[in-house]
Amino acid sequence: MAARATVGLRVWSTEGGSYGHEPLFATLRKARGDRVVLGALVVMVAVGATGGGVNVLVPLGLKADGFSAGETGIVFTGASTLFVAASVVVNRLGGRGVSLRVAGLAALLYAGTMGLTVVSLASAALVTFAILRAPLWATLSTLAYPLGALGAKRAGLGAGAIMGVLNFAWGAAGSLSPLLAGGIAQTAGLRTAFVVLLAGLAAAGVWLLGADVAPEIGAEPVAVAEMDG
Repeated sequence: MAARATVGLRVWSTEGGSYGHEPLFATLRKARGDRVVLGALVVMVAVGATGGGVNVLVPLGLKADGFSAGETGIVFTGASTLFVAASVVVNRLGGRGVSLRVAGLAALLYAGTMGLTVVSLASAALVTFAILRAPLWATLSTLAYPLGALGAKRAGLGAGAIMGVLNFAWGAAGSLSPLLAGGIAQTAGLRTAFVVLLAGLAAAGVWLLGADVAPEIGAEPVAVAEMDG
């Protein structure tokens, strides 16, 4: 499924938003000391990697179980509809839901739903996973940019510079993941490929929970953005 931006990003701050340009490596040097910025990067890599991998593996599994291309499309359309609905709900929460803890819980629950594919590769399990993961996938996707903007303020960086780094991380993860997932599925099997994705997502969730900072990081109202995929 092609990645697409579904909502534009806007961030409000009592001091005004900063979208200054900084070189990539200078931004990374400053950002690595702030856990919220690092958390946003972890979320974005998780979204890109799992999205790219799932969008390859689930259709492969459904095809192997007799699903037609049209039936697979219906499954993904339904999942995308739930994604949009969940994104609207998270968006309405504004800054109240923007925290590493929420992102970590969403990542762990997402990994939990992926466990269905480890237990069974039957079409029923794959379809159930695709549907159940949608609101969790939406939560992670929706939180990435607001976390980045809040982390940029904490680290004294321009929000525009951090957005660029996040986009790069998402694009790189989303581009490499289908290749790796497909390669693992071909050489070691579909279930092994899902296990690798699950392990990475679970590790991200544990790190995010451990890195959580003061709850007031989400105090400012934020209009969030979502990345489909």
